[in-house]
Amino acid sequence: MLSIGIIIDGNRRFATERGLASSEGHLAGVRRVRDCIEWARERGGISDLFFYTLSTENWKRSPKELEHLMLLIELFFKTHATELAGRGVRIRIAGQRERFSKRIQKVFSDIEEQTKHNTAITAWFGLSYGGRAEILDAAFTLAHGKHLPTEAEFKACMWTADLPDPDLIIRTGGDQRLSNFLTWGSVYSELFFTSTYWPAFTKEEFFEVLDLYALRQRRMGK
Repeated sequence: MLSIGIIIDGNRRFATERGLASSEGHLAGVRRVRDCIEWARERGGISDLFFYTLSTENWKRSPKELEHLMLLIELFFKTHATELAGRGVRIRIAGQRERFSKRIQKVFSDIEEQTKHNTAITAWFGLSYGGRAEILDAAFTLAHGKHLPTEAEFKACMWTADLPDPDLIIRTGGDQRLSNFLTWGSVYSELFFTSTYWPAFTKEEFFEVLDLYALRQRRMGK
């Protein structure tokens, strides 16, 4: 079973090139997340999908854009995520939950509780997520230990403790970097970069990436 990380990129450029407001690009991106989960279920053999949705650095964006993003996040988990829950999808949130309003934090906890027994596929959402922040948080948790932790003990204290290290990471939007995504877990991930903006990413391209991944040899230092 594959674990896949997806760096969502290109929502705003998708909108700009079409003469739309950036909010329209984000809305199209939300719809594509829902679609991608369905593609993964259709394809089979995928246990986890981790969507890099809102990074710790994204809080630097304008108040107006952040306000719209908060509304979209809440809307997604009250509509699309609930729909997916009915199809056996488990929802998990990873990141600095305390940075969100109490209302949105409750939305997060409610959808996780609602879907905790689902087994078809687990959809992870990195919200106020950053790989370095995750490592620092785990280090703080272990700071008073009496011995040097093992990798497994350290991993157990991370926001993504239950997420298998991603077998592959896909980044849309044209940039070829990880941008603070799954810093701990990505060390042996296969990387795929596409210039396609996230809202324009298709099932055909997703399946093509999976087919290319199947041809790669993963030696992991051996």
